[in-house]
Amino acid sequence: MAELRAEGRVETGDTRLATVTEVFDGHSVDDDGTRAEIRRTYEATGVVLDPHTAVGVAAARAVRRDPDVPMVCLATAHPAKFPDAVEQAIGIRPALPDHLADLLDRPERFDTLPLDQAVLQDYVAAAVGATGAAAAG
Repeated sequence: MAELRAEGRVETGDTRLATVTEVFDGHSVDDDGTRAEIRRTYEATGVVLDPHTAVGVAAARAVRRDPDVPMVCLATAHPAKFPDAVEQAIGIRPALPDHLADLLDRPERFDTLPLDQAVLQDYVAAAVGATGAAAAG
């Protein structure tokens, strides 16, 4: 960690890198690739992916080593959270789920707290049913 803090990077060395890449892969997906994956998945399965999940699925497809080993990609958001991106990809603007359909019409509730860690700890502890700053910290 000292090297990372001091230099902003960590040298892994060939041996360590080889060991890591036996288990882990990395891949990047740009906006066009993200939209293409949303479209491909929708056309193949009827499932509408959100952009974050589409990146995960596209990356998994790109680096998959053994097609006989199942690949799992967990959804990270509902497509309605990104309606513009989904609509660009498949021409359908996803609706909020029924239990959230009135979300934008619901009253907003929030509390303003002072910039004080002890106050925040007490607030969180009270919200989860504990009492006092010691219970939260």
